[in-house]
Amino acid sequence: MTTGPAPEDARVRRRRREHERQAVIYGILIAVLVVVVIASLAIFSGVYTPPFSRPFATADDRSDVTPPCLPSHHELPLPFDKVHVIIHNASGLA
Repeated sequence: MTTGPAPEDARVRRRRREHERQAVIYGILIAVLVVVVIASLAIFSGVYTPPFSRPFATADDRSDVTPPCLPSHHELPLPFDKVHVIIHNASGLA
């Protein structure tokens, strides 16, 4: 006869511990998710103003930006031999 716990008892205890651990982990995740949803609803409804709040940019806000100079219809693009490009990266190639 063995004096130790029966294998069924050890298996039941292990599964119970596993289920308790899963319940704690899922409970914490659900609690965090609920807090995030409540905070986002408060921000969305205007109850709470976050410190990183910025107004959205509209087309009227960008009226002071000048468009780039575009070539006229009579000008041709530069030929490839006239274009000089310098690339600065960490490849070591020149």
